[in-house]
Amino acid sequence: MSKPASLLSAKFTASLNRYDRLRKKAEFLFLESRLNKFEVENIYAVLYVQSVALFESTLEEIFIGLVSGEFKTKITKVNPKIHIKHPNLARKVLYGVSPYFNWFPYDRNTEKISEIYFEDNANPFALIDGDKKLLEKIIYIRNAIAHNSRHARLTFTRKVTADKLLPLREKREPASFLRSIHTVNQTRYEYYTIEMRRIISNICS
Repeated sequence: MSKPASLLSAKFTASLNRYDRLRKKAEFLFLESRLNKFEVENIYAVLYVQSVALFESTLEEIFIGLVSGEFKTKITKVNPKIHIKHPNLARKVLYGVSPYFNWFPYDRNTEKISEIYFEDNANPFALIDGDKKLLEKIIYIRNAIAHNSRHARLTFTRKVTADKLLPLREKREPASFLRSIHTVNQTRYEYYTIEMRRIISNICS
């Protein structure tokens, strides 16, 4: 009996909620002068990288679950063109000779592989252009933190912050950018993690 894919979405959301409680605790400690700005921004950076890594692993869980029949969507009728009964075997086929499958860039990797496995009119991984562009920015930010190379940081400033009126530090430093205000009472970290939840929820629906 297949389980609802929404369980994977709920698990993802629960993990991000735990991360956000840590973020809020860091802000509380900052207000009490028990953490400084640099320390709080580092916490934002670590939590963000973990969130994106969890997003990737959740994509994989959903993909393998749908192909193997372990999970099913509720609203969208997903009928894989290729069925591989056992999740471990499905993962081996997906990886090929590599030790893992790289889900990003999303349009060149996730969407392309999903087109092989799922029918065009029932492919849960076929995202609208706006969401694909959003995921590009999410990865640019992740790369600027995780790789910290000149190329990654230049890409971050060109692709993410160039068109935004921000103080210089928030424009150049991805951790400072994540802590900056996106809208009233919402940081950019919160905005991007909320959007990741929405995308995972849509794929699982």
